[in-house]
Amino acid sequence: MKQKIITTNDFLHSITDECFLNEYGCIKKEKKYHINNKYFNIEQSNFYYDNCKEKKKSLFRAKSSTLKDGGLRTKGLMKISYKNIFIENDKFKAVDYNDRQYVFNLQEKSIQYAGGSLPLVTIITVIFNGEKEIADTIKSIIKHPYPNIEYIIIDGNSKDKTLNIIEKYSDHIDYWISENDNGIYDAMNKGIDLATGEWIIFINAGDQLLTIPQESLLKQYDLVAGKVILNGTKETIFTPQFNWMLKIHNTLHHQGIFYNRKIMQYYSLEYKVFSDFDLNQKLFKQKIAIKLIDDKIAKHNLTGISNSSQFFSENYIIVKKNFSYIYIIITFIYYKYKGLLNVLSNFNYHL
Repeated sequence: MKQKIITTNDFLHSITDECFLNEYGCIKKEKKYHINNKYFNIEQSNFYYDNCKEKKKSLFRAKSSTLKDGGLRTKGLMKISYKNIFIENDKFKAVDYNDRQYVFNLQEKSIQYAGGSLPLVTIITVIFNGEKEIADTIKSIIKHPYPNIEYIIIDGNSKDKTLNIIEKYSDHIDYWISENDNGIYDAMNKGIDLATGEWIIFINAGDQLLTIPQESLLKQYDLVAGKVILNGTKETIFTPQFNWMLKIHNTLHHQGIFYNRKIMQYYSLEYKVFSDFDLNQKLFKQKIAIKLIDDKIAKHNLTGISNSSQFFSENYIIVKKNFSYIYIIITFIYYKYKGLLNVLSNFNYHL
């Protein structure tokens, strides 16, 4: 019998009573911000980790004049992490971190995930006017075999057909919003606010998810970083590093990073393009526990704003802020050397 690949919808839990839903199966507007469910630690539509009032996540984005939203959460459905999943009496079962057991009526069993923990992985996609790229990004995530994915999309009030495409996949997206924002990192921070998973990764418009390293995510790491395939004029592989080189340039690609929610921080809005570099330097200074792996996590499209030279000076500002002036000099030398290597490489290519 062919093995079933579990989709991201198989581990859904209802968090509302039917009286909260309208005739279309969506939460009524007047009920949306007043959901209470002690079983899942939800109070006034806020999810609390371990019943701790200081560690909360919003289930829905706060109201705004331009806000549109949708997805499974707006139908009163959400997901959680499990400390153990197993097969018993031909049924697929799971146990959460409060030792509560669940039975899932799957028609076929997925043996490959039985016998271990199954953390909820939040994948966040931010986008603005990306009608040409967004469908491939969405499909790479919702078709991924890892069975416990929370997928969140943050759209910056796109003016093209992006929102139409997102709505097409709404039953496979846990939550999506569309509203005005203040740039890519403001959008990413909104995603962090809404993420309830144990791990968080950003796969943005034009990127494609390849691997979720389940075994590494079961260990006590703060961050797990893998390789990223860079799609430009020619395909290259970005290999992560976590050493002194991070003091002078970004040696971690955010499309290849799984952040443990316990150490996840907001991105600074001081920078337009390189705030991820700033965050990675801060985490390096904090001496976090990191695991570098050989897995290729994602494909990254090099046509985005993060690969533009327009805001390159931000690198020097970040280095000076997080370390010292001497590292600005080293950074300058590094990029001059790297630029010279690129010139020589292109020269040899055309010989």
